[in-house]
Order: sequence, then structure tokens, then C-alpha cells
Amino acid sequence: MLRLPLELRRLCISLLDDVTDNLDETVDTLKQLRFVNKDIGTLATEFLFGTAVLRSTNDSAEAFHKLVQSKYSRLVRRAVIYTDTYEEDEQDESELLDSFAEAVGKLSSFQSLQELQLKFAVECASEPDTLIRGYFKDVCETPEYRTAVLKVVLQATEGVSSLRTLSIRNLQDRMDRQIFESDSFRSIRSRLTSLHLQIATEEREQGELYFAAIHRGFTVDLPELWLKPMASHLTHLTLYCYTAMWGLFPFVDFRQIGTLPSLESLSLGNWTIAHDWQIEWILSHGPTLKQLLLDDCPIVVALRMAGDDNMVRLNFPDLRPLQGDDWAPFFTLVSLRWHTVFDRFRTSLYHLEHFATYGSVSNWTEDAFEYRYNLENSLRANRYYTFNCGSVPPWADWEDPVRPYNRDHIFFHCRTDRPDPNYRRVQHPACLDEDLEALGQLMEEVKMRGSNVM
Repeated sequence: MLRLPLELRRLCISLLDDVTDNLDETVDTLKQLRFVNKDIGTLATEFLFGTAVLRSTNDSAEAFHKLVQSKYSRLVRRAVIYTDTYEEDEQDESELLDSFAEAVGKLSSFQSLQELQLKFAVECASEPDTLIRGYFKDVCETPEYRTAVLKVVLQATEGVSSLRTLSIRNLQDRMDRQIFESDSFRSIRSRLTSLHLQIATEEREQGELYFAAIHRGFTVDLPELWLKPMASHLTHLTLYCYTAMWGLFPFVDFRQIGTLPSLESLSLGNWTIAHDWQIEWILSHGPTLKQLLLDDCPIVVALRMAGDDNMVRLNFPDLRPLQGDDWAPFFTLVSLRWHTVFDRFRTSLYHLEHFATYGSVSNWTEDAFEYRYNLENSLRANRYYTFNCGSVPPWADWEDPVRPYNRDHIFFHCRTDRPDPNYRRVQHPACLDEDLEALGQLMEEVKMRGSNVM
């Protein structure tokens, strides 16, 4: 490494984030590198103080103040703010510490700040004493607490003209709109070129899909407060949800947002697909898109929907109800398959240099958002899903261990006047070979483009 040119040495050190599991390990490694020699030490110092970390504790706030007042504050390019500092078994409501708020207010001291990461707790609720994973408990980070944190952060960064990237992990699905209609937020939003959101939703044993908050957050607030105003200048966009699947229900209509003319990187997590126009929206970014990551984004091949919600109206407005089923009278099959999607990506996304879909065989985790750029291709049975409003949970795949009979078929119990009045049976799409072949052809093309760039 000592014989490498300066820029290659800088690149090697910058890749530490990719090879270590967490921020603390990266910091320890950088501290050790400072003692290698003067040149390496200078680079290590640049990266060591390139990230300022703040947690909601008095000790962290004190250390943050020392960094602000030091000669190294000019090196800070990224600030990471953690709000979920409590232990898992604690249930006390979080309070905004004065020391923490004061430290956040010093963000404007980092005049070279380019990226801000804000990390909330995953558990959220609109009301106290909420049933979460089978237990009634008070959510530590209430909407009031989250609102207070956001207000302080936005006020502090409004004057940081160098800020270009905003990442929020576990942004609550529905927040006080006044925050996002404030002059501070509008000013920051107008400068951002990279937006990375993992949206958190209230978790219940059943029925969370019918909360007003989740639909307001995805269907209305996400497009109106974030995507439409930023459409003209976004180059990097990440949209994830750890606690719920989204896209169809809650519904997000990318047609209303339109093409993002400068978009180079798009990452979607837990996004559900059933419409050709969803694929067309991605393809509309062919002139600019270089990176596409689809993390646990299944095609939903069969849907049974109730008549008293908006799912049918928004997704299938022309679908006619089944006769004889008054409670959940809407049923439809979707013909879209991954091999046709991969072929369209290959021929229409002609600048694509990095593509990955579906990740590893491990379960969906909260960390998927953090490690999205390490996503690796894997075609599993759950690349296809079904939706059944009469089941808990309504989303199901053919790998569900709770329903072993799903290995071959998924059953939809529908009251109809048809010869088989009790159920409809949906078989897993028998197209693994076609999907694998199409993915292989796509990846060959993508790798060739990537090697040509290098």
C-alpha cells in the first residue's frame, strides 16, 4: 500500500466502510492507521474525522462539542445522528436532552458537511400503549419526540450550503406536515441530490395495513413532500420499508411523480410489483440510470381484495367483483414474470453498470437498508408473492414456513357461484429456468458495461 499513488491509497482507506461490520470497527482501524507513517496517517486522519457521530447522551454531546471546537472540524463531511440509544428492555418515553439538542445545533459549524444521516428507532406508533409483537408497550420515540428531533436538525442544517445527501432510517410513515412545509425543510430539500429513506410503520398483530397513517405516509406524503419537489435534481434515490411491504398497498403511484431526469442510482426495498407501468417507470430512466437494486421486491401474481378499502380502486379500477362473495369479492391474476422484466432491463437500461435483486437467503432485516449496496443476486421462490385480504398476514409466498402447503399451491378461499365454490388454487409460476437465463443475460451485459467504464 505504501507504494501506491496517493489517490489509490485514499481509495483503499475509503473502502473500510465496506469491509467492516460497523462504524466502531472502522474508527478503530483508522486510529491504528494513523501510526503507520506520516502519509498514511494524514489520509487516515482525513477519514477518521470525516464522519461526526452524535448519540442522544450527555457524553456523546460533550465529545461532539469538542470536535466542533477542534481543528479537525473542517474535515467533517458526514454527520451521523442516532436517536435510539435506549436498551431493548426499557420502555420509558424518550426525551430530547438539552445537551443533545445543543449539539445538533452545532451542525452548521461543519461548513464542509455534505451528508447527514439520521437514525430513528424502528418502533413507532401514533398512540401510547401500543400492541407490538404481542405485547402492549409504550413506544419510546413518540411522534412528538421525533418531531422535536427533526425540527432541531432542520434548523441546524438550513444554513449548510454544502449539504447534498440526506439519509433517514425509520422515518415514521406519517409526521406533522408543518415540519416538511417549513422554510428550513424547503431550503434543504432544494439542494439535495441524494435521498435515502427507510420508512417505519406501526406494527400490529393484524390490521396494520388498514391504518390511515401508513396510507397517508406512502400514498400522499412521500410523493407530495419528498419526491415531486425533488424530481428535477435527484441523482440517487433509496426507498425502503422494513416493517411493511409497499407499492400496491399502501399504494405509491410513480406515474404521478414522473421520470427523474438526472437519476443515476435507484434502490427499492420491500416494494411490491403487479403492474406493467411500474416497470415502465423504471425503464423511463434508461438515459441516466447506472445502478438499480431491487431488494426483496416480489411480483405479486394473485390478489384477493376486499370491497371496502382503496386497494382495488387504486390498483385495478376496472376489475369486476365476484358474484356471491360480499366480503372480499375482488380477485385477479397477474401475468407479469421476472424473465420478461429482466429482458426489458437489459435492452432499455442501456447505461446500467450495477444491478442486483433479492439479496441473500437470510430473512429480511432492518440492516438491509444499511447494506443495500452489498446486495447480491439470488432468485428464490419468494420472488413471487400473493396477497389475500382474508389471511394474516395478507402477503404470502411459497417459502412461508407457517404454511407448508404453500410449497406447491396457495389457496384463496372465495365464496363464488363457480363449480369450485370454496377456494381458488394458485400455483407458483413454473419459470425458474427462464428467470435464471434472463437474469444471466442481463448480468453479462451489465458486467460488460462496467468493465468498459473501468
